[in-house]
This record gives sequence, C-alpha cells and structure tokens, in this order.
Amino acid sequence: MAFTVAADATYAGWDASLPGYRLAAGASSITMPIVAQTTGTAGNVDAGTVSLPPHTNQRHR
Repeated sequence: MAFTVAADATYAGWDASLPGYRLAAGASSITMPIVAQTTGTAGNVDAGTVSLPPHTNQRHR
C-alpha cells in the first residue's frame, strides 16, 4: 500500500515553515494524517497501524 502525508495545521507537529511535520526534541513518535493512494475499501487500514521504521529520515512536500 502507498500513502501520502496530508498537510494539516491543526496537528501539533505541523510546521508551516517547512512545510511539513517536525518531531519534537525528545519525542519518539508523531501523529499526522495520511491518505491511502488506493481508492475504496481496499485502502482502509486500522488507526495506528501505519508507521515508518525507526531513524527514517523522510521529507514530504
């Protein structure tokens, strides 16, 4: 499955100057909205089940 991170300024980690999400110093995780690239029910996943491996440096625009 493929997902896209959605920009949403209502999330605490959103940093408009990037624009993107910033993991706070000392934090080990961040919550952000994502959208499945697969349409319909085939793209459904349970909340909290999508994650990146530790120490992954991803930058989305």
